[in-house]
Amino acid sequence: MNRHVNSVRYIRWMVDALGGQLLESRQVRRIVINFLDEALLEDEVLTGVQKISGDEYRCCVIRKKDSKPVCK
Repeated sequence: MNRHVNSVRYIRWMVDALGGQLLESRQVRRIVINFLDEALLEDEVLTGVQKISGDEYRCCVIRKKDSKPVCK
């Protein structure tokens, strides 16, 4: 087993970062993910969300131990 996080986990982190209240009032139409580095199952991550415009948001997932972004 390679112990890497799969794509679904990255999406879950981003959806969780957006928050339930936002997702209850809007519909996700598109998800674009740039994978920048690998995350392992035991890695702790930090997530951030930035509103770009209207209904567009940018999420970033950062590996806590080295502050390196793993996807956005």
